[in-house]
Amino acid sequence: MPHIDSYYAATAHPAPAHPQLQGAMECDVCVVGAGIAGCATALELAERGYRVALLEGERVGWGASGRSGGQAIFGYGTSQASLAAQVGPEAARRMWDVSIGALDWVGERVARHGIDCDLRWGHLHAATKPRQRDELLELQREHGAEGFQVIGIAADFRDKVLAYADEMSIDYPLMIGEQEALDAAAAFGVEAIGFPFTVFSDRRGRIVTAHLGELTEPEAALILEAVRHVDAGKRSPQQARVELGKALAALPAPPEEQD
Repeated sequence: MPHIDSYYAATAHPAPAHPQLQGAMECDVCVVGAGIAGCATALELAERGYRVALLEGERVGWGASGRSGGQAIFGYGTSQASLAAQVGPEAARRMWDVSIGALDWVGERVARHGIDCDLRWGHLHAATKPRQRDELLELQREHGAEGFQVIGIAADFRDKVLAYADEMSIDYPLMIGEQEALDAAAAFGVEAIGFPFTVFSDRRGRIVTAHLGELTEPEAALILEAVRHVDAGKRSPQQARVELGKALAALPAPPEEQD
């Protein structure tokens, strides 16, 4: 039976037909449903030496899995703050790590099996709320006298960035580029490029920490204090990162934003 007429079916690479199950068969594990979860489970079990039967009532990827956007993105369908409020900061961090590990799993399997799926890595998480910009501006005003400097990295065309900066009254320096801006972000140690992210360095230019996602006032206060300790020679950047990780994990989760 052909797939439902859709963009996804029309642009998919040809897939081999699979015979219908006839009679009985023996296996170690039977996986029912050949969507993304079912196929991944069957593959993982087979790679570990189990005899696996994968059963599908229609065709592979027949349901929602065959009509997804095909995006491999870290995180979940809600904010980390929301997860932390439900399960606690430590469990939320472990869940985040699982999502990052899942991306590694996808990349490894695509390379190992030579899967022709037009895989392209990249994910843009854009800050769309003026509130997020205002928080950075407030940090600059409050701590600028200490040498704190906000620097924006804009991955877009110059005229569009300058027009947006003028409209939003952004008064901190901007690094404007396309691929160059993403390369600059990667140079700061941000392995999973997403926006917004904030990098904190000491006066010598050493990276103290990088924060992915929205930055809250309590988080900023802890990070700035850590930077001060590094500037004063009380901590190395590595020591500050370790202490900072524990302090940030101990912060109560902020309430879920509705705007």
